[in-house]
Amino acid sequence: MSIKQLHDKARRAVAAGEHKLREAAECLAAAKKLGASQRASAKAIGKSPSWVNQLLAWRKSGYKGGAFERSNKSRVVSRTKQPRRPMTNEEAEAMRARAVAVAAMFGAESKRIPAGARKELLAALAMLAKSRDTAAVLVERQRARLNLKWDDLLVPAEHENESSLCIATAA
Repeated sequence: MSIKQLHDKARRAVAAGEHKLREAAECLAAAKKLGASQRASAKAIGKSPSWVNQLLAWRKSGYKGGAFERSNKSRVVSRTKQPRRPMTNEEAEAMRARAVAVAAMFGAESKRIPAGARKELLAALAMLAKSRDTAAVLVERQRARLNLKWDDLLVPAEHENESSLCIATAA
């Protein structure tokens, strides 16, 4: 059989379903023996080179387990990992008290923020929860774990003239 014929046979076997993956693996191994690269085989059957590599590795192992068992192993482990327990109300209160104590250490000048600026900042922080950015995900996860709202994380607004924006600065 030619490489093209082996690829056609492998493509049909893959399309037939999981029960034909051994046949596909045999065809791809035969094509490889004739000089076809895994990349060329992948393109010919409409799969990725890593998919072909995994199927050939399964064949090489003597068809132990499922064809893609190894590639799913890390996903299965992460799904079975126990989620972190939510913080109790007592723990959340202790965390809030600590935050208040730390804020008090910096004095009144470092925590003044106009109500309008605080409102804008709260809206921006709330948008983090919808973001897929890694840093945003980490911040949102921590906020949720602490059982806090964004409003709890910012010092309350000072009632002052909106034109004087006074935010903590490093002196």
